[in-house]
Amino acid sequence: MDKTGEHLYFAGVLAKYILGVASDDEIMKLKRYMDENLSASEAFTDLRDTDLLSQDFEELSDIDLKQRWDAFEEKEASKSSARRRGSPLVIWLSATAAILIAIVCLFLNRPVESNTSIIPDHQFGFKNDVTPGHAGATLTLADGRVIELGASGQQGKVIDTGMIHISNGSVEFRNQANADEYRGNRIHTPKGGTFQTILADGTKIWLNANSEIEFPMQFSAKERRMKLLSGEAFFEVAKNKQKPFIVETQGYAVHVIGTAFNINNYQENIVKTLLTEGKVEVIGNQTRTSLSPGQAVINKGEFLQTEKADINEALSWRDGYFYFDGKTLPEILDEVSRWYDISVDYRISLDQTRYMGGAKRSITLGTICKMLTDMSEYAFEINGKKLIVTKNKGGKMK
Repeated sequence: MDKTGEHLYFAGVLAKYILGVASDDEIMKLKRYMDENLSASEAFTDLRDTDLLSQDFEELSDIDLKQRWDAFEEKEASKSSARRRGSPLVIWLSATAAILIAIVCLFLNRPVESNTSIIPDHQFGFKNDVTPGHAGATLTLADGRVIELGASGQQGKVIDTGMIHISNGSVEFRNQANADEYRGNRIHTPKGGTFQTILADGTKIWLNANSEIEFPMQFSAKERRMKLLSGEAFFEVAKNKQKPFIVETQGYAVHVIGTAFNINNYQENIVKTLLTEGKVEVIGNQTRTSLSPGQAVINKGEFLQTEKADINEALSWRDGYFYFDGKTLPEILDEVSRWYDISVDYRISLDQTRYMGGAKRSITLGTICKMLTDMSEYAFEINGKKLIVTKNKGGKMK
């Protein structure tokens, strides 16, 4: 079965599940399929959103369903009348399932929107240019509701009787009651996206591009525990000596009372925490260590390694700047590719030269490429949303 056939089959199963007529075997198959296919899982979640459903019914309304149904009935009437007619209930279920299948297929085939855009280049001679990223994220509540953050229609929106307030570039949670049960909400930023959230205790979190956090609507009475699932986040933790703030990561947990720090978890199994003010304790599987401002910790297998660090590395992206000091070109381009939502095609092997400098994240990709060409021995081509790295025949300028 090809992908289209597979989508159609499981769209039908999902429609039957929503109607309450799917078998146990079909439900198990559907669960496995949704576990392995993110788009299908998102489609099921989106089907609970009445606003999105109304959009899809509008799309379906462009199709003259009555004309097609009349044509079908006329065709059937011309066939042998001996064929047993279906019951009104069966016909209704079939028609309803068909509509649900159509809606599911619309969700599965809906194009993925990007936070960046291809624009003409009138300055540097590239085939095109790419706009920088901007504020945008997806909030998934513990009850399964999905809210797009950063969309113009969401500004000033209040959800759940004032507990969640969405404004330009940020979302604030205002319910400070204690909770015994941990029910995780998630915020995910796409490539080319960034967002700020204010938790119920007043803690501020900035999310970099392609990052995800999980946190409860209300913290427990003893502690404030949350997770950085992937990517990078900067934390300004509200002080509360009675309730320590704990951030769980892949490699260790960061324990604080009130302070500011950055956690980078873009690389698999490598987590770097850099402290900008206050004090934190980092607890790993085998060891633990404390950090002072200007220090960073990186997990090396089961152990933690502390090193001196520049706090500008943590503050720059939050404040709208690229920080290139001490980074190799592949490291720089990893950051650039996330922010401009592009792929990088290396047509040449890169050396391990480390560079100095930085740039505003509000400039276009073409401006970044011009700067990197001047400071390195490499040249860059932009083709759509692909960045091609080649040899700079003109030599390098440092």
